[in-house]
Amino acid sequence: PLAQSRHLLIFHLTDAQSEGAVFRSSERKIISDWGKGPVLVRRGIAEVSLDASAEGLQVWALSMGGERLWEVPVSEVDGKLVLTLETVASQGVALAYELKWE
Repeated sequence: PLAQSRHLLIFHLTDAQSEGAVFRSSERKIISDWGKGPVLVRRGIAEVSLDASAEGLQVWALSMGGERLWEVPVSEVDGKLVLTLETVASQGVALAYELKWE
């Protein structure tokens, strides 16, 4: 149960493609060239609200390799944990977030 969890991982996935990727049609169902450039990520913002306390919580944006990149601010509104996740932030790109209660 969430209330008993001390460590969570949240994925915020939009669209990610290698630069130069080519699809056979506008529906993008069949790829004909994977591309060779860096991974391009579609910008997305999500506000997450959980029935959990923000007390003792730290949240980090993670790299695609799972390394902590920067700490994400957390707030509590009406007894619920609230955080804003951005795939493309001023600090960089993040598609996953680590939540850890001490």
